[in-house]
Amino acid sequence: MKSSRINIAYIGFLILVIVVATLIFKEKSGQKFSLAVEGCNTLETQLRFSCYKNAISGHYKGSNDDFFPWIESQHLSFESADASYAILGTNCHTFYHAVGDIIAEKGSEKDVSELINYCPPSCTSACMMGLYKRNALDKGYPSDLLSKFYEVCPKGSEHSCAHEIGHLLHDKYTYSILRILDELGKDNFNLYPQKEYKYVTFNDPDLSAPFEECKSILPVNELPYCYTGIGHNMFLFSEFKEGGYEESFAECDSLGEGNKDECYDFFVYRIGINDVATKFLSGNVEEGKDICTQVSEDAQNEGVINHCYRGLGGGIGLFIDSEYAGVDIGKGNISQIQRDVVKKINLCEAVGEFKNECYMGILGTGVKKLYKDLNLQHDVIEKIIPQIESDFQVVG
Repeated sequence: MKSSRINIAYIGFLILVIVVATLIFKEKSGQKFSLAVEGCNTLETQLRFSCYKNAISGHYKGSNDDFFPWIESQHLSFESADASYAILGTNCHTFYHAVGDIIAEKGSEKDVSELINYCPPSCTSACMMGLYKRNALDKGYPSDLLSKFYEVCPKGSEHSCAHEIGHLLHDKYTYSILRILDELGKDNFNLYPQKEYKYVTFNDPDLSAPFEECKSILPVNELPYCYTGIGHNMFLFSEFKEGGYEESFAECDSLGEGNKDECYDFFVYRIGINDVATKFLSGNVEEGKDICTQVSEDAQNEGVINHCYRGLGGGIGLFIDSEYAGVDIGKGNISQIQRDVVKKINLCEAVGEFKNECYMGILGTGVKKLYKDLNLQHDVIEKIIPQIESDFQVVG
């Protein structure tokens, strides 16, 4: 009897050791993953997507079913000391793009209507965008699939879905941005796609076609968001072009009158979000203002400067939203958070006559809710909030 009790105690001890060891292993594994993500946050902007994807692939080997709960349990930080954006947007947005990309690869045999259920709305629906981007490339960008992307779009994310469809239509009629990103992944992280993709679907790029197909597959109220996706894709490609913005302006200039203005407006809007905003956030305000002035001159259209400064506000807002993604405001240092948010919002004051456009951009992001949650009071914003269209949203 005594021996039996000893054996039971011994077995119980072994089980306890195994449980403790497993918990320690999981904790250390989680810490390694968090550190890997923090390392990606500081890399050259063009490499961060591939770095995030490599970090996720190296630490998570399970199925799509447990993928997002595992991600959420890691308590990740996306801060970057230089206030820079990653290639696809903020660090947080780009990270969740990588999450969606992996979900698409893991479930390539499943229908997109099933896969979309694995994606959270985190960081302006970035997971959904990453999922759609890889899935569309895999299937060859058929119009009925792109229409379906909008049909199965999660409620409340319709503008983001329309935005990503704009991205995909630009990919379809030029070539996929994933061609560049996959090459960067191979060259820098030995990260190889799971199959051979047909990155180029049209041998003769046609910039009018994406705008026209937006009109044929989306409701009228979603067209501006589809156009923002085209403009964002143009911005992404301009990051890799030798001629940069000038080459993209030449593409806009080649379009007929029907789409030329939209091409200029939404391309410049994205320059404001990704380029001008990061200059302001890093303290280079005059350099940011010079960009808006220069692109207005290059476009030979004074009206686009409004889009540049609204984009500036959107970029500041997306950055603030990304910084506080996942943070429990109730448990944080409220006074410090309030000061930090107000300081970034007040960057709009530096643009003078265009400051209302900047504030409008900020209020098109999650900062509109954060402003209320933090009980902030700002004279200009209090005047502008009633003017904001109920569904105006900065996406991507």
